Amino acid sequence: MTVLLTRNPNNAALDAQLRSYRIEPSRIPNFELIEPNTIPTSFWEVRSSSSSFEFRASGVIGRPRVMRYSYGPPVALSTAVANATSNPITRTLSGSETVGTSTSMSISSTVQSSFFRTVEVSVTASFSQTWTSEHTMSDTLEVIIPPGMVMWLQGQAVMRTVDADYVVFDHGRLQNPLFPEQVWRHMEGHFRGTVTAPGREGNLTDYIVAQEAPIPRGMADSLRSASPSGPESDGVLELPGLTAALLLADSAEGTGD
Repeated sequence: MTVLLTRNPNNAALDAQLRSYRIEPSRIPNFELIEPNTIPTSFWEVRSSSSSFEFRASGVIGRPRVMRYSYGPPVALSTAVANATSNPITRTLSGSETVGTSTSMSISSTVQSSFFRTVEVSVTASFSQTWTSEHTMSDTLEVIIPPGMVMWLQGQAVMRTVDADYVVFDHGRLQNPLFPEQVWRHMEGHFRGTVTAPGREGNLTDYIVAQEAPIPRGMADSLRSASPSGPESDGVLELPGLTAALLLADSAEGTGD
């Protein structure tokens, strides 16, 4: 994976928030490791309350280490068109595909929305950016397909990967003038991992090209018999772009964006 851009966070606001709950950021790696799926859904949001008798604060705070941009894996956007004739043909390739979010951690569906809200808050605080969970790539391109070749649209979305620590804490103390520092609850834990989601920035844009590959020997007859166009297609055959990408990726070349 080629890194296109690296951004370091400004964690001043997050560190101030952590310290307000008496959590020193430098100590985070020494905290107890927590399995994120064991954190109750109601516990993820940061909450604090104070009365004349007690103070209570709890929740999960994300603290990014770095953000890296790279291209995601190639995705077929359009139907593939195979030219089994002896003459060049002109076709319009058009399509779209939506890419989403992945993570190096095992995050169950139960806590997924809570976890991604925590990611969103930390990205906004440390990078002054909004967080996008999915993005649709789309394009239309008129191409000339030479004899014996297959062509389809293929895209690679700009993806950003955030490597971060996530602090889990539950603090409480009595507000008693006679015992000002009496602590009755003190839990601190953490987990770490990466989250990758679509996120274009500046001149970094999705990479979309028309892929071209030769029709393998013996494949044309199989395609012709399986083609929805039927035997009267005059040698112009269609197949799913994903199928073409899987079968012909090693021999394919981009012809422009």
